[in-house]
Amino acid sequence: GAHIGGFVDGDVVTVCVGAHDDCADYCGPNADTTCWSFNVALGSVRAVVDEPRDVNGDACIQTACPCQPIRWIVYSQHGVDTATFEAVIDDSTFHWGPAFSLTQIDDSTFILEFDPSVAGTCWTENGYTVDYAITYLADTLSTDSLSADVGRSFTMLLAPPEISLSPLPPDSAFCESTLTFTTSMDDTVACTYDGTVSVHLFGTSGDSTFTLPFGDASIPVLSGDTICVSISAYNTADYGTTCTFTDTLYNWATYLDTCYVIQCECNIAAFAGPDQYSCPGAPVVLGCDPVYSAVGITEYWIDWYDAEGNLISTEENPTVSPETTTTYIVGVYGVCVAGDTVWAYDTVTVYIDFQPTPAPTIVAPDSGTELAAGDHTLIWNSIDSTTATQPVYYQVILNGSIVADSLTDTTFDFSISCEETLTFMVVAFNSCYYELNDSCNPADSVSGYTSATYETSAVVIVWGEPCGRPVAEAVYPPNHTITSCEDQTLRFLVYDSQGVPLVVESLRVALNGTEYDTSAEFVAYTPISEDSGTVEVSPPGGNWDDNDTITVAITQLYNEFGRPLDTVASITIYTDFTPPQATMLAPTPDSAVGERSPMVDINITDNVAGVAPESLVVVITTATGTDTLHYPDRMAWNDATGGLLIDFGALDISLADGETAYVWVHTCDSIDSEFCGSNCADYSWMFWYPYTVGCDRRPNPFTPNADGKNDYAQFTFPDMGVREGTIYIYDVHNVLVKQIDVPAGLSVSETLERARWDGTDTNGNKVPQGVYLYVIISEGEV
Repeated sequence: GAHIGGFVDGDVVTVCVGAHDDCADYCGPNADTTCWSFNVALGSVRAVVDEPRDVNGDACIQTACPCQPIRWIVYSQHGVDTATFEAVIDDSTFHWGPAFSLTQIDDSTFILEFDPSVAGTCWTENGYTVDYAITYLADTLSTDSLSADVGRSFTMLLAPPEISLSPLPPDSAFCESTLTFTTSMDDTVACTYDGTVSVHLFGTSGDSTFTLPFGDASIPVLSGDTICVSISAYNTADYGTTCTFTDTLYNWATYLDTCYVIQCECNIAAFAGPDQYSCPGAPVVLGCDPVYSAVGITEYWIDWYDAEGNLISTEENPTVSPETTTTYIVGVYGVCVAGDTVWAYDTVTVYIDFQPTPAPTIVAPDSGTELAAGDHTLIWNSIDSTTATQPVYYQVILNGSIVADSLTDTTFDFSISCEETLTFMVVAFNSCYYELNDSCNPADSVSGYTSATYETSAVVIVWGEPCGRPVAEAVYPPNHTITSCEDQTLRFLVYDSQGVPLVVESLRVALNGTEYDTSAEFVAYTPISEDSGTVEVSPPGGNWDDNDTITVAITQLYNEFGRPLDTVASITIYTDFTPPQATMLAPTPDSAVGERSPMVDINITDNVAGVAPESLVVVITTATGTDTLHYPDRMAWNDATGGLLIDFGALDISLADGETAYVWVHTCDSIDSEFCGSNCADYSWMFWYPYTVGCDRRPNPFTPNADGKNDYAQFTFPDMGVREGTIYIYDVHNVLVKQIDVPAGLSVSETLERARWDGTDTNGNKVPQGVYLYVIISEGEV
C-alpha cells in the first residue's frame, strides 16, 4: 500500500520486501527478503545507459580503455528516428554517423552504441573524465522524444598506483644495527587500489619473511644480514584494455624489489686445507695453520665434524687416521665487536685410495698331485688393478719357509725329488704409499708406506714320484755252477722296483773282488728299457783259467734319483777244463806181476766237478781176448775215494808166463753238456806175468861202438822187475867200474833198459876193451 513518486523517465526502480516470523526459542528467527525491479517510462521513447557502468561497486566508473565504447538501451513502440538523433560526448555534439550503431533486440527494444575509435575521439590522459548524454531521440513517427537527456560520465584509469621506498639501498653494503625505511603508496585517480610491503631477512639473523604496513619501518639487523624489500601495488578499473564490454575488472599493477646488505666489517673464514691422499690408518693433520682468518672478532671457537655431523675435535689442527675416504668439516665461529656472531665452514676430504689385495689362488699344480721328479713351475692367478692397489707382490712359502719374496711374476720354478713332499702357499701383499700436501700446514710434510696387507692362498701339497730302488738278480748260470766253457758268460738282470730310469754309468761289476764299470770290454750292458737291462760279464782275456773260482757281483747301481742298489747280486762259478785223472795203483803199470789173476786198483779223481761213475768204461785185453766193462758192470767204484777195483779172478782172467795184460779206462767228469761238459779222458796201462829166468848176460862179448849191433850187454836175474836188484861191474883188478840199480815195479821195457851196460864207467866214460866181471845182488841174494 506504499506510494512512491518523483520518478523520471528512464529510472530503474528496485523494490525489496523483507519479513521474519516470531522468534523461536532456539536458532530463530527465520527471515527472508524478495526484490523486484522495473523501468520508469514516462514517454513513448525512452533510453537508459547500459555501459560503461560501476562494475566493482565502488561508486566510480573507471576504464582502462582509451577508446571506451558507450552503449544505451532504447525502448520505442515505433522505432528510432536516427535522423534527428543528437548526443553530446566530452563537450562535443554528435549526430548520427559511422561512430554510432543501432541494433534491434525485439519489437520495442534497441541497443545504441558509440565507438570513439571510429569517431577519432579517444582519451589517453589518466584521470580524464568523460561526460556523455543523448540529448535528442525521437521515434519514427516523430510524435515523441526523450523527456530528458540520458547520460553519465566515466574516468580514464590508465596507470597503476605510485609506490616509493626511502631511502633506497646504497650500491654497497653498509653497517647498521637497525634498518629504518619508509614505504608509501598513492593513487589520485583510482577509486579502488591496494598494495603490500614484504620483507625477506636472511643471513646472520637467520631466514625469515614477513609483511609490513606502508609507512615507517624499523628492523633490527646484524652484520651479514641481507634485507630484501618487495613492494607491490595495484588499482582496479571497471573495464580493461581490450575495449569490450566483457573485459571487466582490469588491474594496473606495479612492483619494487630491492635489498639492503648489512656488513659491519666483522667476518671470519675457515681453511680446512687441501684434500689429502693418504693410506688407511696413516696420520693426517687437518686444517691449515692457521685454520681461520677473521676481522672484527673479539673471540672465536672451532669445531671439527665428520660427514655425519659427529663432533670429532675442538682443536685447531687435530690429527686423524681414517681407514676409508672421509670428509671432515671445520666450523669456525666468532663474536663480532657489535656482539653478533659470525661463522664459516670449510671441508677437506682425506681420500683413501687403497684396495688391499685378495688372497691369490694357486692354479697349478693341483693339491694332491704326484709329480715327476725334476723341475716344475708353481703358477697362481694374477691380481690386477681392478681388485687390488698395484703393485701387488708375492711370497712363496715352501714347507713353512719363505723361499721367494717380493715377486711380481705369478710363477715360481721349483724342483722336487722322488718321494719328497712339498707344501706350498702363496702370499699376496701390497703396501700403500702416501705423500701429504703440506701447502698450508708444514705438519703434513710427511710421506711413507703403511704396513703391507697380506693374504694367503690355500695350501697346496704335492709329492714326488716314488724314488724306486735298483734291483739286481743273478740270471745265468745258476750259482755255484761248474763249467767247462772257457768263455763262460755270466748274466744278470737289473731293473728299478718303481720303474725309475737307471744310471748305467753308475754300474759297477766286481770280478773276484775287483770292481769294473761298463767301460771294461768284458762287461756288457744291454738296455731293455730306461729302467731295466741285462749285464753280461765275459772272461777278461777271452778265456777263464782252469780250476778257478770266479765270483762276479753287481755291487753298485743307482737310479736317476740316486737310490743305490738294494742288494748285491752275485754268481760264483768254478772252471774245470781238465778231465778226471786216473792212476793205476796196483799192479804197477808196465811191470811184472806176481799173480796170474791180480786185483787191479785204479784211482780216478777230478779236481773240481768230480768223476761221473756212469761214464766209466773199462776194456781189458789179454792174449786170450778183450773184455769190455760198463759201470757198474763187474767193477767196484768207491765214490768217496775215487777207487776203481777190477778183479781179474772175478773176470776169470789168468795170465800165462810172459803174458801181458792191457787195461784201458774211459772216464768223464760230471759237468753238464750245457756248460761245455763233460771233460773226458782215456787211460791205459799194461803189466805182465814174468818169465822164469836166471842170472845171465848177453851178448858176450859186446861191442859198444854205436853201430847198432851189440852196443850193450843185457843182464837178467830171477824175478827181475818184480824184485829190486843191483848190478856191480868190476875190471880184472877188482875195481868197481859201474853200479846199475834195477828197481822193481817198472815196465818190462823200462826194466830191461835199466838192466843194461853200455860200456861206460860211473862218470860216463868209455872203459877200455877187456874182460870185466859182474855181480848181481837181488834182495840180499847174490
